[in-house]
Amino acid sequence: MNNLIKNLIINLLPVLVFVVAEEFLSMNGALIVSFIFALIQFVVFYIIYKKLDYFILFDLLLIALFSYISYYFKNDLFFKLKPAIMELVLMVYLGALILKPKVLKVFLERNLGEMANYDLLAGNFKRTLNHFQILLAIHVLLVILTAIYFSTKVWAFTAKIFFYILLAIYMGSILLIKKRENQKFKGKN
Repeated sequence: MNNLIKNLIINLLPVLVFVVAEEFLSMNGALIVSFIFALIQFVVFYIIYKKLDYFILFDLLLIALFSYISYYFKNDLFFKLKPAIMELVLMVYLGALILKPKVLKVFLERNLGEMANYDLLAGNFKRTLNHFQILLAIHVLLVILTAIYFSTKVWAFTAKIFFYILLAIYMGSILLIKKRENQKFKGKN
């Protein structure tokens, strides 16, 4: 899950660059600056970690594709839909983790190593992934709506920062529920 959060943060930066660049340049200039930034980000990540990160590569390819389409049609809507497309792909991946026990087991072993006890973790992890998919679905809908109907600044806030607000609300609610469960358990003993 740490890789997922790191990748989502890395995914945030080209959007912020686009919003800032659009303040000073034309839409086309902002698209080019955003793509160049994403390319530099990809290269720097490769140099630092000495490995190809497929999530960042996929993000770079989506930025290139949607920037080109936006540039060609002279409409930044296509670029603005990129975060929603990325999250839809993530939802498919999470769905594979939920529906395919072998895929989930490999994921847990790869990310937790020797600590991974599949039988113990699988049920709770699947439930958490289901909740995360609901959050992503809500966020995808909001990103699409703000991309179509609102300003670039509102879209950027919704596309990136609001996701972390939703995630914090979800995490806070889980902590509150667990705290109440623990209090009930202590009260019975």
